[in-house]
Amino acid sequence: MRIPSLYKLMAALASVATLAIAAPATAQDDYPSRPLKLIVSYPAGGPSDLVGRLLASELRNELGQPVVVENRAGASGLIGLDNLTKSDPDGYTLMVLNNTTTTALHFQNADLDMEERFTPIGSYLGVRMFLVVNPSVIDVNNIDELVEYAKKQKEDLQYTSSGPGSPGHMMMEDFGQKAGLNFSHIPYKGSNPALMDTVAGRVGLMVVEAYSALPHIQSGAIRPIATVSPGRAALLPDLPTSTEQGYPTLVMDSSFGLIAPPKLPEPQVERLSAALETALKSDAFKEHVAQTGNALDYSDSKSYRERLQSDFDRWGEVIKAVGITRQ
Repeated sequence: MRIPSLYKLMAALASVATLAIAAPATAQDDYPSRPLKLIVSYPAGGPSDLVGRLLASELRNELGQPVVVENRAGASGLIGLDNLTKSDPDGYTLMVLNNTTTTALHFQNADLDMEERFTPIGSYLGVRMFLVVNPSVIDVNNIDELVEYAKKQKEDLQYTSSGPGSPGHMMMEDFGQKAGLNFSHIPYKGSNPALMDTVAGRVGLMVVEAYSALPHIQSGAIRPIATVSPGRAALLPDLPTSTEQGYPTLVMDSSFGLIAPPKLPEPQVERLSAALETALKSDAFKEHVAQTGNALDYSDSKSYRERLQSDFDRWGEVIKAVGITRQ
């Protein structure tokens, strides 16, 4: 009777071991099995929040679970990023990331360190930006004419931005240094006040998002002289890029992407990246992007990781070379 009992015990242990091995795979196969949270590090109701909520809706369709948006605005997105970093790497907390947030790490003397800070899932949106002038202040039509105009001025040429360390600030300082031009930065607290004073002619030059600039371009108050993005803008398809005009360093690769907590298991990364790629093909998402003049810009986890690191390194060099601070 002892031998059959031993067989039964061994069989029971083998069964438990099999279940233990199968359990993680089953849990993985069932992912996601409950609602997800999407951190949006911008105030509710703004353009970045709206596209984040649209993404949440499309991801819900692809993942079969609700995706609840949680706004964590402040510190150029670093408050939201800190919250994400401290979350469990189980695939149920995600975040919308703009590379202005990773650039802001430089002003804290912090490294990007994606192994410890976050897991890239993929990019989904390329922001289109214009270099614009107020023609009553600076009457030029392209970058060559702007350079020629600036070199003839006895005083530094004034430009504005949404604040110290902003994309427009860093881009123009880098441009000035490389082109041998003397610029004077007039910072504002936000892009809208900066744009309004450019429209009013108090300042003659700035870098601005295409969608925000369009009504004032149509009215003739400001004039776009280049698209300073990797590709042309759908809102003004005939406007050449800065690269096409011979200024390849006058480019801001402003993009939005999806990230998760650090050390997210690869199966979840692949699942989320695939869901993101499919979500971007929806009519709702394509229509929104077309209306805002931006561009669909999908890249998978590996490509997005490389892109973020390259962008971080580039602006780190600019910040050091020009001496940009947030003061």
